[in-house]
Amino acid sequence: MSKPDTDHPDQWGAGLRFGVKVLNIRTVARAASPADVLRVCLRHNLRQHNDDHRHRSRIDPDRTASNTVLVGPSCPEAAADRAVRTMAGMGVALPARKDAVCGFEIVIQPPDGADAPTFWTEALAWLRRLHDHIV
Repeated sequence: MSKPDTDHPDQWGAGLRFGVKVLNIRTVARAASPADVLRVCLRHNLRQHNDDHRHRSRIDPDRTASNTVLVGPSCPEAAADRAVRTMAGMGVALPARKDAVCGFEIVIQPPDGADAPTFWTEALAWLRRLHDHIV
């Protein structure tokens, strides 16, 4: 009998949780190139243009409209292009290796009763203190 994957957000119980995933071609299997990694991840996270993707749990399309984008465009292609332009402006080339880090996915689950705009404002401020470029 295998232990449930409690490190994955789909398996988290109630309470404040925080998770980080390294994004590269190995961790984002549907990405064909380093340039495609962010686009594939953003399509998944924004629930757009990924009907062919097998999700861990069923996505309720009636609830998708209540999702909120905290930073950047809500279009996966526009957000990915913005990230690539930001990296190019900093002189950072897209990596060639399959295991090279293209970005990080950060998941935050609020504690019970704290899923309010104030929580997300504070969470975003905390992330901005840690990271310069958030998509």
